[in-house]
Amino acid sequence: MDATPAKLATSHGYAVEAEDGDVGEVETPLFPPAGAEPDFLVVRLASDMSQFAVVPVHHISNVDSTSRRIKLDASCSAVAAMPRDIPLDY
Repeated sequence: MDATPAKLATSHGYAVEAEDGDVGEVETPLFPPAGAEPDFLVVRLASDMSQFAVVPVHHISNVDSTSRRIKLDASCSAVAAMPRDIPLDY
C-alpha cells in the first residue's frame, strides 16, 4: 500500500475510487487513541450523499496526494455494504 500516515491524516475531501468506479469522498480519517496513523476512513457515498461507510485502511491500495485520490482494493458494492458506524471495538 502506498499510503503514508501523513497522506491519510490529511485526506479530508479526497475522492475515493473502488476497483469498479467512484465511491465518494473522505469525510474524515479516524485515528485510534494516541495513534498517529488512521485505522479507518469515513467516506461520504456518492450514491447517497447522506450516507457514509467506515472503510478500514487495509482496503487502500494507493493514495495520490497530487490528484487527491484514494484507490481501494474493493468494489463499489463492497464499500456500500461496509459498516455505517465506527466499530464498537475501536
